[in-house]
Amino acid sequence: MEQVTKGDAKAVFEAFGGGGWMIRLNAGTMEGAPAQFMADGPVRISPMPAYDGKHYCERDWHVISVAIVEGNVDGQSLTNSEIRDRIAGRHVTFTLDGAPLEADRTSPRRMHNPQHRNFVEAFYVQEGRIMAPEELAAGTHVLEAVGNRDGQPPQLIGSINFTIDPPGTGVCLA
Repeated sequence: MEQVTKGDAKAVFEAFGGGGWMIRLNAGTMEGAPAQFMADGPVRISPMPAYDGKHYCERDWHVISVAIVEGNVDGQSLTNSEIRDRIAGRHVTFTLDGAPLEADRTSPRRMHNPQHRNFVEAFYVQEGRIMAPEELAAGTHVLEAVGNRDGQPPQLIGSINFTIDPPGTGVCLA
């Protein structure tokens, strides 16, 4: 397995809903870092159940992230501005091993596979953090994310355990 670079992690963070989905929907093979955002990829760590118990390599770069998606469901006709306003009213707070994790946010982008989230048209942002290899020590970690929406109480998005394998072990054999 090739080492995951900072560029790979940045591509997953910045382009999963655009380039990542286009690769997954149209490519004969899964090549290209933006397509490595699903739980079967080596880059993204997300507090969703599919990522719980997953192993990652200590020498790799990773991205801890949650996508915030808003759009129109069948029969709805929100304007692009209204959709972006809904996104602006939401954010995510992360804790890693019980400590707050500072996060970044992408600009809103059109999602190329809105059906994946039951929309007919959608925009998304990613909230999260690109993590250098030295920021995630070998061992098991706990990641938790809480969603915040204007005018509503915070809501737990998810909590997972994941393991960073040291070089020469687990998923970090090569």
